[in-house]
Amino acid sequence: MVKIIRALLDKTGVSHAVFYFLVGKGISIITMPITLYLVVTLLSPIEQGFYFTFYSLLATSIFFGLGLGVVICQFASHEYANLTWQSNGRLSGNAESLERIISLIRQSQKWYTLAALLFAIVIIPSGIWFISGNTSSGEADFLIPWILLIVIFSFNTCLIPIFAAIEGCGKVADIQKMRLFQSLLGAVFAWLVLVNDGKLYSIAAEFIAYSILMVTWLLYFYRGLVYQAFIEESHIGVAHVSWSKEVLPMQWRIAVSWIADFFISYFVVPLVFAFQGAVNAGKIGLSLKISTIVFTLSMAWVNTRTPLYGALIKNKKFEELDSLAMKSTVQAMLYSFGFTAIIMAALFLINVFTTSYEERLLPVWVVGFMCLGSVAMVFNSAISGYLRAHKQEPLMVVMIMMSVILVAICLVAAKYAELSTLAILYASVHIVFGIPSFFYILISKRKEWYGNK
Repeated sequence: MVKIIRALLDKTGVSHAVFYFLVGKGISIITMPITLYLVVTLLSPIEQGFYFTFYSLLATSIFFGLGLGVVICQFASHEYANLTWQSNGRLSGNAESLERIISLIRQSQKWYTLAALLFAIVIIPSGIWFISGNTSSGEADFLIPWILLIVIFSFNTCLIPIFAAIEGCGKVADIQKMRLFQSLLGAVFAWLVLVNDGKLYSIAAEFIAYSILMVTWLLYFYRGLVYQAFIEESHIGVAHVSWSKEVLPMQWRIAVSWIADFFISYFVVPLVFAFQGAVNAGKIGLSLKISTIVFTLSMAWVNTRTPLYGALIKNKKFEELDSLAMKSTVQAMLYSFGFTAIIMAALFLINVFTTSYEERLLPVWVVGFMCLGSVAMVFNSAISGYLRAHKQEPLMVVMIMMSVILVAICLVAAKYAELSTLAILYASVHIVFGIPSFFYILISKRKEWYGNK
């Protein structure tokens, strides 16, 4: 029976990593409606706006981390081609590759520690200033929840380098298993706080759960790597990773792309909060949360395989690389349409049996169109993963152009148009501009790298 199930999963492209990713996100799909139900029933419309604005403002961490986690994962995947894992969570194998990974972790840990500290110092007061400027700020107890959230989030940021390296070193399935438990534990912590009238403290509670699990997981399964990276002395100084010559040329381009992505993906909720108030920010925040389910689930077929691309490139297995990338992208796209259909059916049934959510959510057909925007994001992100696996960032200009277009359109729409119009325009940019632009870059770079192969 187990063999039959395993064979069925293999035919549908569900590897161990994809399985854990989907189970984790499946738990999220089960827990999310409960969380959203508690948010809608236990928070006021104004507090709901603050709730989703908090999440969007967390994305400003992009300005401090600058996409280094992606670079770490890609660099580690190239070096891991010559390494293996030991039972105690240590890496072994080619001495030069091992030294380069350790060097990468140590240098990036310094970067992220500084970034997390700067993030907390800057975003705590600036977030208070931004939120306090809203006329509804006096109707929600946001100050202490906001400070606590940023402190916990900053701590979690410090853990990014070593987990990115572990994922790049072939432990995609294990990282997805950890995130599965994170989803469940985070939801339980948030529920306990919400039902005990903790309101906005529930977001900090979720991230506290993440911290507990990440530290426990790291020390239990990868204490060997922790010892290698932070305690054991280095012996091959000449094999260190050159930050200025190797990391920085890729990182600064990814950093620009990620900053552009902030305006593409997270800018709209704070924008609505500023121009239309907390209630409308809550509406579009909830609608985006639902439509993003399509993107999050579908990317299982991409995110769990992109760490493998680096090793294939390192070993010059380009045909195998293209085959895997094409298979992953096609599967992700097919599933994204399927998830869109499921969400639309669920929202339709909810509307049939109850009208209690109408004032908290955009119209169903608008949410459906936003889901199509998420489908476009799946396609674009699959291309991004393939291109960045080559230790390059050719999408920087496109990301900048896309962010400028989105910011300009959303600024005008937030000030002069209805909320539904803004949401439709937001999704349209991903479809009309994003898909052809990303595809053009893909074709151009493949021709440059591999000719007509």
